[in-house]
Amino acid sequence: MATFDATTATLDAALADDRPVVIQFWAEWCAPCRAMIPIVDQFAEANEASVAVARVDIDANPELSMKYRVTAVPTFVIARGDQVLETFSGAMPLQPFTQRVAAAIAR
Repeated sequence: MATFDATTATLDAALADDRPVVIQFWAEWCAPCRAMIPIVDQFAEANEASVAVARVDIDANPELSMKYRVTAVPTFVIARGDQVLETFSGAMPLQPFTQRVAAAIAR
């Protein structure tokens, strides 16, 4: 599968790679988060060669939520190595999501 459920260790390993990582912070109880799962999965499958996509359950991994200063879900963090390229929140269709990620990576 193109996405992976992230823990601190698996996320650190993905960030050590040269590819940018899109991190989806979500929670099972969050309806907009659940609505974004198929959109993020579709994005991940289409961009698997150039971008890693991680999904972080904020209830299971509160330390990652604190590290990335997540205060709302769904929140998306685009990072490369130890640098955060962009952070944005909210549900959206695939095209605006893809454009937002592409713009962040192009910087």
